[in-house]
Amino acid sequence: MADDQRYVLSKKIARGGMAEIFLGKHVGEDGFERVCAIKRILPHYAQDQEFVQMFRDEAHICKRLVHGNIVRVEGFEEVDGSYAIIMEYVKGADLRTLLHAVEQAKIRMPIPLACYIIAETARGLHYAHTKIDEITQQRLGIVHRDISPQNILISVFGEVKVTDFGIADAESKITETRPGIVKGKYSYMSPEQISAKEVDARTDVFALSVVLWEMLAMKRLFQGENEVDTIQKVKNCKIDQDLRQLNPEVDPELEEIVRRGLAKDFKKRTKSADQLEVELRRYLNKKFPEYTSQDLGNFLKENLESKIAELSQDIKKTLTESNQKPSRKAGVKKRSIEATEEDLANAPSIAIARPAVTRSAMNTPLQTNQPRTLSRPTFGTRTAFTRNTGFTNHAAMVSSKSNSSSGRLWFLTLIACIAIFGGSLGYVKFRADAPGTITIRTQPPWVKISIDGTPLNRNQYVRASTVSKPKVTLNPGKHTLTVTREGYVPYEYKFSLERGEQHVKDDIVLKENGTLGAVKIKLKQPNKSARIVINNGYFVGQFVPGKINSIAPDVMQGRIYRMKIIAGGDQDFYCRFTPKSTSWRAPNEIVIDLKTRRCTMSGG
Repeated sequence: MADDQRYVLSKKIARGGMAEIFLGKHVGEDGFERVCAIKRILPHYAQDQEFVQMFRDEAHICKRLVHGNIVRVEGFEEVDGSYAIIMEYVKGADLRTLLHAVEQAKIRMPIPLACYIIAETARGLHYAHTKIDEITQQRLGIVHRDISPQNILISVFGEVKVTDFGIADAESKITETRPGIVKGKYSYMSPEQISAKEVDARTDVFALSVVLWEMLAMKRLFQGENEVDTIQKVKNCKIDQDLRQLNPEVDPELEEIVRRGLAKDFKKRTKSADQLEVELRRYLNKKFPEYTSQDLGNFLKENLESKIAELSQDIKKTLTESNQKPSRKAGVKKRSIEATEEDLANAPSIAIARPAVTRSAMNTPLQTNQPRTLSRPTFGTRTAFTRNTGFTNHAAMVSSKSNSSSGRLWFLTLIACIAIFGGSLGYVKFRADAPGTITIRTQPPWVKISIDGTPLNRNQYVRASTVSKPKVTLNPGKHTLTVTREGYVPYEYKFSLERGEQHVKDDIVLKENGTLGAVKIKLKQPNKSARIVINNGYFVGQFVPGKINSIAPDVMQGRIYRMKIIAGGDQDFYCRFTPKSTSWRAPNEIVIDLKTRRCTMSGG
């Protein structure tokens, strides 16, 4: 099925300012299907290189975070022409939705439930905060920076998971937040974050404590009349309302835990997410020793019963709906009447080399060397005779009426069909004898491809991504596909093609044959635009003024690379470099000077 996709979008479940999230499914080559969540950049941001890089950073960070309290990220893909992050689908709701449902029901969040959710969230955050780089054995320095109720997910099984590391701060990030730029939701920021100062794990502890306070109080903590007012409230960190007065069920011990997490001075604040979790677990074990995740799951299902039922139907629909892409001509009104499924199944399909022009198509330009398809007409009260020219379906409909002129017209049409079929026997080629095709997609996308020892594209690199998957036409029989890329282990795939078969191979993932290098490439003149091509297409990148000022190519440590710099009307020039560093804490930085036409490398 050539039109099948590796990932199929279904229902849109959320939309933000720059991205939207869909319920979707992953379709495997063997027919296996699995539900997933697909976070896709909005079309008008797809060309913004800085945002695309931030999106790529999120996937880069999250793929390294494998923990039960963090939403699993499976990859960074191109889905339906736009960049997307493929994530684990959590059947349930975010905490904001649950809070809203509780508020509508005019009940309180149970104290053990609130403590349990925050303890589980803190556990996932502590894992991220202390994640170790596999190569350097040093902390990655990840800080979420956007903890809020909508980024805490709860499943029907009582699982609690942190999501959306889109603006997370980490040492391994490629894009850097410029000084003075504040990202996140003001109401859940720490005083140091909202003042654009350096942040660490204690910023997430503060945000998590704000969420805990609001769950217990059933009221917003830092909510001003406008953004300026909200920012000022966070900076002052002045809490005017007494938590125990708002919720008499909160005892002094729990109030003290919340108070330490909300300390304005980060030096006096709860020192880590791990410590916050320990304090809440200790409190739960003392006051609510029998509370479990099952209780949380039951509370969610009871208060969001209709939503959970709707989710179940959405999942069922997603898994049972067709994997075919919608027709690009779906909005065009057909002038012919569709044959029944039985008619189409029994009708022979014939590719005719020479066009057969009917009266209804005489005024339509035809491309005579374009193969055309003749479908056998159906017999009944209304009959459709359709000829596909490759561009437009031209149809002549004949209504079977009782009058003699209609009968003669039907008879002439039948004779014309027979004449076309009989007169074209010497040019007929049945589709069953047509060659097959294989469509290829790889990761990384820039590769060299050969089939049966014959290279494609004169053995130059080609892009085998979701947007531009190479499609190769082959004769029926056995074949061998070979995919190579410098610094990676060659991939070989043996397959057989039936006549007319459309084969899709979209799960090729190359393995590194060495160590990945840490390299950033920058322009000395940030107001200029330039394009770089490494090793004749091994890597291609574009500098866009005001949008992207650094590029991190996919290169291997210790190998020699030749980089071509294309800068507008200036003559192209070349630089050579050899990556030495493997740590993003201290990457090799290559600065391209368009004026002197030279490159300098530092670091490592």
